[in-house]
Amino acid sequence: MTLVIHLKTRVRGGTWEALEALLQEKGYYQGGLNKVEVARAISEYMKPENNQSLSFQCFNSGVKTLFR
Repeated sequence: MTLVIHLKTRVRGGTWEALEALLQEKGYYQGGLNKVEVARAISEYMKPENNQSLSFQCFNSGVKTLFR
């Protein structure tokens, strides 16, 4: 998390742009970051119950409510 916060001070935009900058610094996605492709790849490793983002918790709770 600290790395993303550090990158956000150097990158215009939000968290997505900070992620893109980090990946590009490491040699990935030099032509630009495909949000759908990366979101699908990241989601394979996500554990929603461990996500500490309040906005994600709210979203996740809403989705669970819809499918009850």
